[in-house]
Amino acid sequence: MIAADIHESAADYGGMKPLVNQVQENTGEQPESYLMDSGYQSLENIKKVEDVGSTAYISRKRQKAQAEQELNEQIRKGEEDDRTYYCLDDRKMDLASRNSNGTLSFRMTKSFCLGDKQDKCSFYGKS
Repeated sequence: MIAADIHESAADYGGMKPLVNQVQENTGEQPESYLMDSGYQSLENIKKVEDVGSTAYISRKRQKAQAEQELNEQIRKGEEDDRTYYCLDDRKMDLASRNSNGTLSFRMTKSFCLGDKQDKCSFYGKS
């Protein structure tokens, strides 16, 4: 073991930064890759790992809260109207509905994402 961190949060969304820093402090280098469980699945964590030149491998099995957090990080609201949203690759997304639990549904096809961010997109490959 080359790094460890203890915290009270079940989700590890922001948890990679201290671990990546500890690895550097403890070993003087960064590994080729990091293997993480699904709790670490966030764009912030992926970016931190990639910023030090490593590759992030994260389990795709996600809990509902993690999926919602990831979605919130991956879309942005457009300025045009209250139905316009954009994905990571700045592609316009067609809002289908606002659900009673506050989540949004979009109309998408498998060919929607052809951009270079598909490996970070939770929508990619889903129809």
